[in-house]
Amino acid sequence: MPAPNFCSKLNRYFENEDEKKEFKKVRNARYMNRFNWSKRYGYKVKDTEYEQFHQIIKIVKKIHKIHDFIVNHYTNKIYSKHEDLEILSMNYKNIKAIEPYIAFIKSLERTK
Repeated sequence: MPAPNFCSKLNRYFENEDEKKEFKKVRNARYMNRFNWSKRYGYKVKDTEYEQFHQIIKIVKKIHKIHDFIVNHYTNKIYSKHEDLEILSMNYKNIKAIEPYIAFIKSLERTK
């Protein structure tokens, strides 16, 4: 059994109890964010993808309902269906904002 101040995730010892508490606080906050994102927006965010997803969460909040449209969208695509044109016109600003991250959004696993 490891020593009480040893962290197997970091593979090192904590200097004091405050450092250990701070690490647990940050770890729990990250876990709760990932859990809430999974429930609210339907994306399973891995720990390695956390930082990038956290940067674009403001845009994801607005486009998570049209995920299927976003996955099939690419820059300068010409739409002919009325439904697609309606979605594009209603969410144009958000779609343009998420375009640089479409590959990342496609790589995320969906829960819903």
